Amino acid sequence: AELDGGPVIAQATIDTVSGDTPESLAGRLLPREHALLCACVDAIARGLVTLGERGVMLDGVRLTQPMNLLSDGQLCAAVGAE
Repeated sequence: AELDGGPVIAQATIDTVSGDTPESLAGRLLPREHALLCACVDAIARGLVTLGERGVMLDGVRLTQPMNLLSDGQLCAAVGAE
């Protein structure tokens, strides 16, 4: 019932440039969002990412912050995993 609810699994970033508009930002962000969705679904489908009582788990280790989407489309866990 809640859209975009729950813990954040991963994030993608883009650079902003002088003269950016909402439309130009959206145009650069949309492909990154698509890659992020595919990477997260893949990690969940392969059982690498799960949601447990302690939060988002990567290979059984709780993530203390969201993973990042790299330029090659792979997810990278932050150093702060427990």
